[in-house]
Amino acid sequence: MRKWYALLTDPSEVYKDLFIFSFMDIVQFEKGKQRAYLRQIKSTLNLSWDQIAHDLNISKFSLYGYLREDRDLPVKIYDYFSKIYSNKFSHTLAHAKNSPRSITLPPLSEHLAEFLGALAGDGHLRIKHPAMICIVTHKITDCDYLLHLSKLFSDLFHYQPTIAFQKNTIRLKFYSIELAEKLSTTYQLPAGKKKHNLHIPQQILHNRMYLLAYLRGLFDTDGSFTRHHKSTRTHKESGGIVEICSLDRPFLLEVDIALRSLGFTTSVGDKNVKVYSRKEIDWFFALIGSSNPKHLFKYWYYRRYGTIPLTIELTDSFVHRCSILILMHGDFIL
Repeated sequence: MRKWYALLTDPSEVYKDLFIFSFMDIVQFEKGKQRAYLRQIKSTLNLSWDQIAHDLNISKFSLYGYLREDRDLPVKIYDYFSKIYSNKFSHTLAHAKNSPRSITLPPLSEHLAEFLGALAGDGHLRIKHPAMICIVTHKITDCDYLLHLSKLFSDLFHYQPTIAFQKNTIRLKFYSIELAEKLSTTYQLPAGKKKHNLHIPQQILHNRMYLLAYLRGLFDTDGSFTRHHKSTRTHKESGGIVEICSLDRPFLLEVDIALRSLGFTTSVGDKNVKVYSRKEIDWFFALIGSSNPKHLFKYWYYRRYGTIPLTIELTDSFVHRCSILILMHGDFIL
C-alpha cells in the first residue's frame, strides 16, 4: 500500500482531491456495489484509472475515493457513464448531506472582518444564478493561505467551501444565494462588478480591532511585500515596500485614510497605497500582521538578511511547503 503523497508531483493534484461540492445530487449504491460498478465501467472502457479520471476532469485521488466508497458517486458522473454502460446494480438518487439549507450570519468578529477583507481583495460575490462567494489565489505561493481561508470559512459559517484548481489559480467557492445576499446587504459588499463599488464597511471602519483584521485580509489577497530599488534615503534605508493594490480609486483612498488613522505614513497612487520606511514596515507586520505564509516568510527573510526574496524565488520551496502542509491534514493511502 503506497501512501498517496508518494505520487505527489504537482500541488494542484492535492487540491483537486480536496473538492467538496456544496450542492450535489448523488447516487447511493448498496455497500460494495459502487466499487463493483466502477470496476465494470473500467472493464467496459478498457482504460486505466488515470485515463478515466482525465476524461471525467477529476483528480485520480477523487476517483480512488469513489472506488474505495469513501464518498458517493455524483449523478453527473453516473449520467456520463450511463451513455456507455447499462447499470445492473440497484441504486437510489439522493441529495448530498452537506448541501447548504440555512446559513446564519455570525456576529461581526476579527475572523469575519479578516474574511471580508479577503473578499474585498481577491474575492467575488455573485447573487445572480448561480449565486456564489469566491476567492482566487495563486496555485503555488498562496496554496497554504487558501487552506487558512477555507478553515476560516468553515469556522464562521459551519459549511465546507469548495476548493477548485484552475490553470495557475486555486479558487475557494461556495454556492449560496442566502449567504451572498446577507454579506452584500449587511456589509455593503458589491455583487458583481467591484470597481467603484467597494467600501470599507462602516461597522469595521469605526472599530480599531475589526479594522486591523480587515486590512490584514485585504493585504493577504491584494497586497505585496516587495523589494524597492529607488535611491532616496528613505527607500534605500528600508529596501522594501508594503503595498495594497486596487483598481478602485475611491476604495484605495479609504484604505489610505484607514492606514493613516492607525499612524502610518503612506504614499497613495492611482492603483496602490504604499508604506516604505523600515520602522513602519516593522510596525505594519506587528500591528496588522499577515495570515499568508508567503508574506510572513518574506518578512522573516527581510528581518534576517536585510533583503526580500522575489516571488519567483519562492516557487520551489513553496511546492515543498504545500506538500508538507497537506500531509499534516491527513494520512491518506491508496
